[in-house]
Amino acid sequence: MIGKRSGIDFSTYRLEVIQEGDTLIHKVRCPGYDKMHAVTFINTQGKMFVTGDYGEWIFNREFHPSEEG
Repeated sequence: MIGKRSGIDFSTYRLEVIQEGDTLIHKVRCPGYDKMHAVTFINTQGKMFVTGDYGEWIFNREFHPSEEG
C-alpha cells in the first residue's frame, strides 16, 4: 500500500462490541494490551466519545429520521 498513514499493523487488532442500555461501545485493541495500543468509541445520547493512544475527541451529532423512517 502506497502512502500508509502509520507504521502500525492493525491486522492483529481485535474489535469488542459492548451494549449497555442506550450506550454502544466499540473497543479496538491489540491482543495482550488493555489500555495501550487501543482506541475506544463510545456512542450515547447523540454524542460520540473517542479515546485511546491516538488522542482524545468528543463529537456531538444528532439523528433526525425522515418521515419515511
